[in-house]
Amino acid sequence: RTMPQPLQLYRSILRLHARVLPKKMRLMGDAYVKQEFREHRNAKPEFLIGFFNGWNKYLDDLRIQSAQADAKFGNDLKEGISKMTDDQRATLAKLAAEASKEH
Repeated sequence: RTMPQPLQLYRSILRLHARVLPKKMRLMGDAYVKQEFREHRNAKPEFLIGFFNGWNKYLDDLRIQSAQADAKFGNDLKEGISKMTDDQRATLAKLAAEASKEH
């Protein structure tokens, strides 16, 4: 599979969010995606490969998860937090802060 161009990837993520996520999660996810893509707009090429690979994986994973008959979003992460890296916990904290904002 070829990697989509950045704008195509960005739009694909937002379209999938609109199609499969509950409204509150979609608003939070869209805000996070927009912020991440905005922050990487002028990143060095050597960083962009990993960035785009990560977002392509996210898109693929979300497509697979949403296609399952018992797809459920917003699962409780309490047990999984202890297994997360410091970077993952920091990202989760950013997401939690974004989710608590009024949209």
